[in-house]
Amino acid sequence: MKAGKVCIVIDTETTGMQHDPEAKVVSLGAIAYDLSTMEAKGTFYRVVKPSIYGKSFRHTVKVHGLTRQHIERNGQEPKIVWSDFQKWILSEWEQSPGDNEIYFLAWNSRFDNEMLRRLRVDAGGRKDRIDWADIRVGTLKGPKGCLMQMYRKARPGESYKLSSAAQSILGENQPPIHNALDDARLAGSVFLALVSQELKMPSGT
Repeated sequence: MKAGKVCIVIDTETTGMQHDPEAKVVSLGAIAYDLSTMEAKGTFYRVVKPSIYGKSFRHTVKVHGLTRQHIERNGQEPKIVWSDFQKWILSEWEQSPGDNEIYFLAWNSRFDNEMLRRLRVDAGGRKDRIDWADIRVGTLKGPKGCLMQMYRKARPGESYKLSSAAQSILGENQPPIHNALDDARLAGSVFLALVSQELKMPSGT
């Protein structure tokens, strides 16, 4: 791994499930890691006021606990959140040494990528966007930044739910969290554990 390679692990909580066309982001969490030191750097968290709550919100609120009242009281408009998120990413990128490589990761990047696209549209269709590139560390591979797929390939046969994966590889009891920043941090911990195990493997195995 090259010095200056920064990974930003992202998680979202939403108004709807994965296949709900009305689903919008209600919270966005992210944490940056410097892979040259295997250390966490800065974090980002915002509650977002969605343009529409939709019919599925009554179900998802039971998962993440962000009530409409809480969101309206503590949330910010998508345009503000997206602008702040881009500024935070730029800050993390500028602080990294070396060649400033940056990768975006999520436990289920296909879902979070779509949710961020919708957030960007609600922010006014801004041109700046997140590019989810494949990441490789030794034999580990995360297609389009998907940590779930990386985990499934590295540890076949195990449950690929985030809480189960964390319990297995971190050796701790990890109940489902469903807070965007905490879930991003947990996914990042699983990623670092995978990378650590990979780098300790004897050559040729």
